[in-house]
Amino acid sequence: MVENVCPTDGTDQTHQPQRIRCSSFRRTSVQVRNEGGLWDTSEEIYPDMGGIPKESFLEWELTSGVTIKFAHMEHEKNKLEWQGSQVLLIGFDELTHFSESQFFYMLSRNRSTCVL
Repeated sequence: MVENVCPTDGTDQTHQPQRIRCSSFRRTSVQVRNEGGLWDTSEEIYPDMGGIPKESFLEWELTSGVTIKFAHMEHEKNKLEWQGSQVLLIGFDELTHFSESQFFYMLSRNRSTCVL
């Protein structure tokens, strides 16, 4: 569910703003953009949270500093495009469509300097 993709409060315990990055994956970009897909559904949720859409990047920036990105991993090699990334929250819509290798590689990207 898109509602649970990412925390919306981008502050730490001292209420200092942080840059929080969240990504949610489908196997293909077509699936992300399909009617009723992740992007379509996000347009019903994130504007109410002060979200600013960047549709060409499939991203939302919330006023709290949270960035929510929708991405795809159609081919096995696409996981390497995330090499060096730090993603606080990673979601897979239809995890059974991804390989075990893609899933565990992305878990290695699940790190952040954010204090929650």
